[in-house]
Amino acid sequence: MGGATSKFGTLYNYSGSAAGFLLQPETAHSGLADEWNPDNDLDGLNDGDEIVAGSSLYKSDTDDDGLGDYAEVKTYGSSPVEADSDFDGMSDPDELIAGTSLTNQSSVLALDVAFMPDGTLKVSWVGVADRAYTFEYTDTLPADEWQSYPFEISGTDSAIAFIDDPSETSNRFYRVQVRRLP
Repeated sequence: MGGATSKFGTLYNYSGSAAGFLLQPETAHSGLADEWNPDNDLDGLNDGDEIVAGSSLYKSDTDDDGLGDYAEVKTYGSSPVEADSDFDGMSDPDELIAGTSLTNQSSVLALDVAFMPDGTLKVSWVGVADRAYTFEYTDTLPADEWQSYPFEISGTDSAIAFIDDPSETSNRFYRVQVRRLP
């Protein structure tokens, strides 16, 4: 004998005295949205891995940082629930562009400014291969306009330095724009 009955939203299916299974409403699935679909949000990361990572079973990018949960967990080893996995102040997508580590707080794109004996300033940073950098400066903040040196420089996994002579101003502020090379 066999059959199916429903009581208060729970479906009981029986196909004899010893065999049977229960299908319960979504709220009773221990966090799994659909027991028949191993990847509810279709992000490539199965629901079991999503539960372990703490990411959403219903969103393919839990932290809304532009990197999908699958890429964060399987490709980069970063957190799918934190837009800045290593809490260094730079979002995971920006770290990918800069070529720094998403999971190492000490891996950052940072400028070093040193006063030279002749009164000039040496501004340097570590460039990363397959990245192009534009060095910019302004004399006031907030800046209406940044001045840039007239060329981009390609990173080579070594230090990049500029010498600047800010003698005509009492303040000078620097920044570096970075982009990935194709």
